[in-house]
This record gives sequence, structure tokens and C-alpha cells, in this order.
Amino acid sequence: MTPSPIESLVRDRIGLDPASLGAATLPRAVDDRMGARGLTSVDAYAGLLTTDPSEWAALLGDLVVPETWFFRGGRGFFDALARWVRERAAARPKGWPVRVLSIPCSTGEEPYSLAIALDAEGVSSAACRVDGVELSRDHLLRAVASQYPAFSFRESGPDPRQGCFREVEPGRWEVLSHIRERIRFRPGNIVDPDLLCDEAPYDLILCRNLFIYLTPEGRMRALANLDRLLAPDGRLCLTPTEADRLPSTRYVPDGPVALAAFRRAAPGGIDPGPRSGVIPLLRPTQPGCGATEPAPAPRSGVQAIPHRAGPSPKPGSGVTAALTSPRSAYVRVPLSASPPREASGPDARPTAFPHPPDPLQTGRALADAGRLEEARAVCEAATGGPSPTASLFALLGVIHLAAGRSDDAAEAFRKALYLDPNHADGLTHMIVLCEQRGDRGQAAGLRRRLGRLDREVPA
Repeated sequence: MTPSPIESLVRDRIGLDPASLGAATLPRAVDDRMGARGLTSVDAYAGLLTTDPSEWAALLGDLVVPETWFFRGGRGFFDALARWVRERAAARPKGWPVRVLSIPCSTGEEPYSLAIALDAEGVSSAACRVDGVELSRDHLLRAVASQYPAFSFRESGPDPRQGCFREVEPGRWEVLSHIRERIRFRPGNIVDPDLLCDEAPYDLILCRNLFIYLTPEGRMRALANLDRLLAPDGRLCLTPTEADRLPSTRYVPDGPVALAAFRRAAPGGIDPGPRSGVIPLLRPTQPGCGATEPAPAPRSGVQAIPHRAGPSPKPGSGVTAALTSPRSAYVRVPLSASPPREASGPDARPTAFPHPPDPLQTGRALADAGRLEEARAVCEAATGGPSPTASLFALLGVIHLAAGRSDDAAEAFRKALYLDPNHADGLTHMIVLCEQRGDRGQAAGLRRRLGRLDREVPA
């Protein structure tokens, strides 16, 4: 059983729900640290945690495993963000850079991935400033050192090392200086009311794979900070599996479901669509191209956003940790074009969404357009047919996750893995679901299977 005084510390200081890591994780970490300090009393160790910051940092180091890699969730996600930043920067006066926050940034792969995409998009370091925030001391040191093994480059797609890294020793690569200089790393705490209170608002905040590990109170504290730090017309990026944690009266989706980007809703919770002068994160290109690009930004009438000071720190508020998740729960649904515009007029009939003959393509296009129930119907009809595929069941699971139906999602992923035991997306999502439910044994077995697949990818 988890020691109650230490569990209370973890919940209060970092907003973490220990059950989200599995029933044995916190007790095992506590036992290891007590052994290292020669203590046998849980109460004595709890007292040490409250007085010794170095021991608190050591416990966090055992709790928080840096499961991250470059371009986690797909290169297209970061390229889309970079294009949006480019357009936003073009609308800004000189000397007013676009500001981006990555929290938690773990060991640095996420902010460096965005920096690489920005460099490829031609966005200068002066036009965009990226802050990476993380509490774990060890993670921050690794981020600043910016040296990574081959396993950090396991995302499918083009290898990003060419032109952005140098090999410092066999099997280890260092980020080049022109990429490193784009990022400022600093310690921070997403549930501390004093988080970044000396900073101006951010145009874009990446906070992915975190909310599913927080207590309800922790999520409220984190959201209060994110809301304070996000510019009035800024964008907040989570993952599709975390979308239901945002209050729908406060935030509305902006762009495809797979992007999981949100902007503020209009006052009163009624969303009339993007306001005049607000840059949509994405707009579709030609139908069927499967890619997106930012809408043109207004170039006049831009006003500087005034600095907003954060609230005063509460007495006794501790430095707390930003947490990373198991392997990515990000939905790998291609960014496709939006449905055709409907005809206007009182007697007009809605234009039908053009369904390609392939149900997998149809389901993805519908899900990407935000039409989740239609996408679910297409997938369920296809999986009930004579030739269901693992990819169809995996997509159905993703749709269930996006709609908040975790039990239905788990069943769909189980069927995907029955048809294809090595289906990467099915394994990825089942690991996350097992971790959430405390089934560490099954999660570990699935993780080993996924690890074998990763090792088959050439470095």
C-alpha cells in the first residue's frame, strides 16, 4: 500500500495521481530511496522530503521516466506548428517575437523538434523564442547537454539528424548550436501558482501527455496556469486523448482532431468561429492532398499584448514536477482536407462528405474533420464486414479515445492486436490505457513487444 504521508506530498506538490503510474510505482520508488538513505520509517522519510530539496528531487527522478523522442506524434504535427509560427511572426512588428512554451519538456526532444521544424521553415531565431520548462533537475541537465542515443530518433519518417546533429561518439548525436540557441530551458512547476509569473503571455503552448496523470485538483491548478500564460488569441496543444479534460465552455478545437489544438471560446461559451484578425492554426489545402498550411495572417492593426503578472505564490507552495507519459498517446491520423462547404439558404441540403471507397481513408478523413460519430459508424460497419483489419480497429479505438470512451477504445485496440500482434499504434495506445488502469504487468509486456519493433528500425 502506498504510504499515505508521501502520497499526500506527491499529490500536493506535483498534482500527480499516483494510481496513474500503477499501484506499485510509488511504493517501489519510496522503498528504493529509503534504502539509499538508510531509513526504515515512512514518517521519517516523509519528514526528510519536506526539508531536503535534494532528496525530493531524487524521488522525482525515480518516479518520472523520460519516455520521449524526436518528433513524437509525427513530423507533420511539428511542421504544421512551424508554418503557423511563420505566419504569425510575419504579422508582427520587428522585435516582437512569437513566444512558444513546451511544458513539460522532459529531456528536450519536443522543443528541439519544434526548433528543427522552425529552422526548416525559415523562421529565424529572432522571430520565435521557445522556452522549455521542466522540474526534474536530471531531465533539464540532459536537455541542456543535448546529446541523444539512436533510440531518441525512433519516430517513423525522415531522419532529422542530417544537418541538425553531429555524431559525438558511436551511437550518440548532439544537437547543432544553431538549433540549440533557439531554446531556453528553465525549471518550473505546472501546478505552482507562481509558474513563470515573470513572463509575458505565450502565443503557443505545448502541454502534451500530462493531464491524464494529474489529480482533478492538479488539472485545475495546471489549467489555471496555462490559461494565465496563454495569449488571448494563442493556441494550446494537448493530445486527442486529453481533449476532454479541457472545459468546453472555455476552449474549442482549432484545426483537425489529430492536431489537438485549442483556442479560447467566445465569452459565454458560444463559439462563432475564428474571430476577425485571429490566425487559424491550420486551413486545408487542395482536397485530398493530406496536408495543411496556415491561413494568411493580418499584417496591420497588430497591438502588443501587455505583460500579465502571475498571482502571488501561496504560502508553503512547493516546487513541483512536470510529468512525462508512457510512450506517446498521440493520434497518428493524417491531416486531411476539411469537408466541402455547405450550400447556403433555407432550403439548401447539406453537401455530402465525399467518401472514398477505402473505409480506412474515409474514417480518417471524417475524424480529421471532427465528425467523430460519422467516422465511428464507418469504422464499425467496416470492422463488422468480412475482412476487418487491424488498422481499422486501431482507428476505431482512436476515435473512441477522442470521444472519451476509454472502455470501447480498449476493446477496439485488443481486437487490432488480435489481428496483428505487432500493430504499432495498437500497442502504443494499449500501453497508455493499461498504465492508466494500473495494469503494470500487461503494460510492461506490451512495452517489451513495442521495444522489439523499435529496435528493428535502423538507426
